[in-house]
Amino acid sequence: MSCFSNEFNKSKEFQNLSKSVNTLNAPVGVIGLSDVAKCFAAHSLCQNGEKAFIITPDEATAVKVQECLSELQDGVLLYPTREMTFVEVAGVSRDFEHIRLGVLSRILQSDYSAIVMSAGAACQYTMPPEELEKRTFKISVNDEININELEKKLVFAGYTRYDQVDGTSQFAVRGGIIDIFPTYLNEPVRIEFWGDTVDTISSFDIDTQRRSGSVEFIEITPANEVLVEDDLKLADKIEALSKSLKGKAIKARGKLESDIDKLRQEGHLNCLDKYLPLIYKSNGIFDYEFDRLFVIESARVKEKMLKQEKLNLEELKWFVEDGTLCKGLDKFSLDFNELADIYEKNNAIYMDSLPRGSFDTPVRHLANFRVQSFNAWSGTLSQLKEELFPLFKGGYTVCIMAGTVRAGKALCSDIEDMGFINTVFFEKRPEKLQPKAINILTGTVQSGFQISDMKLAVIHGGRLYCA
Repeated sequence: MSCFSNEFNKSKEFQNLSKSVNTLNAPVGVIGLSDVAKCFAAHSLCQNGEKAFIITPDEATAVKVQECLSELQDGVLLYPTREMTFVEVAGVSRDFEHIRLGVLSRILQSDYSAIVMSAGAACQYTMPPEELEKRTFKISVNDEININELEKKLVFAGYTRYDQVDGTSQFAVRGGIIDIFPTYLNEPVRIEFWGDTVDTISSFDIDTQRRSGSVEFIEITPANEVLVEDDLKLADKIEALSKSLKGKAIKARGKLESDIDKLRQEGHLNCLDKYLPLIYKSNGIFDYEFDRLFVIESARVKEKMLKQEKLNLEELKWFVEDGTLCKGLDKFSLDFNELADIYEKNNAIYMDSLPRGSFDTPVRHLANFRVQSFNAWSGTLSQLKEELFPLFKGGYTVCIMAGTVRAGKALCSDIEDMGFINTVFFEKRPEKLQPKAINILTGTVQSGFQISDMKLAVIHGGRLYCA
């Protein structure tokens, strides 16, 4: 239990909420919390190491939640949306795909505490966990592996062979040396073999080709979210789809047949996104394992989802009229009704600032927190003293997020000079805050909140927060 979850558990309202989350096996609702308080509450509801998926209305909110929650715990990852490419274009950026695949790999390894994402990102179809696991592998010094076999594994993971590596998801082979540029690294690596044994693995500079360091292992994760295992089987599926088209949809046959020919003759298609519905059966990120599902501002999530569905339909309509897409190649993400079913099945924890008529699914428990925000603190010590005095006198446990260690030590000295002798600075996050004292910690948070049945006050960066 962290020092913050320890404070939250002093609240009777939170105790009842926590009990309901753990025992009801049904969605629950939480209203009244400010944006930062939602992060503190989510953190405290996962105090036993539960893995959380956190759904937000949009990318901007997801970034703020990820930043705030990262101050409370390690392993908080941001999962972004990506652009789907339905036509052959040169120089497609796959940066967001690589970030998403990196996050999915962390989930697969259970190496995370929370994934924060917009509803749109969560619902986009992606590589299922069993496919990701098949295409992920590790290369370590002293491993026994044939270079030809390694080449096949890299191609299976979506990497492309070049004469010389100059970008991510590429590899090059020269005798007993293979250069690989993994998607998550800033530099490529050079693997030197002694026979079939990995002798050394070194990172190197693309321009100078000079080594910049040695590593013991690298992990290869897929280069693309959509990869096909058998090109001929995909060609057969596309052919069956093409023959089933009727009416106006027949116009798509020309492009489908062209892709069929490429797959059968060249064994490769650069643009596989359009065939995602034929390649994978996907429920987006929800195919991966998690323990808690939080929905931040559920009314806005629904509004954004329904609006995005209309925009997607308009965009898909254009591609259908163009003959690029057709029936069977026209759905690339979950819709809101499917998302609501996931809420129901996974006992969603709705966190809304304001009450609404009803949540997206029935809830078995409703927690209502009374939150009071504080005016901005200008940063002057005189105003800080004015704010601290009534809190200290009222028996509050005060927590000041000072940012850096240097700033924390200086602030601790200044507050002691004000006459607040019960002041303590923690260079590392303590297990518990000292009650009825001024606790100074490193780190930042974004805004403030007050919860009536919890005597905790947090101050930082021009804002006073009180709980």
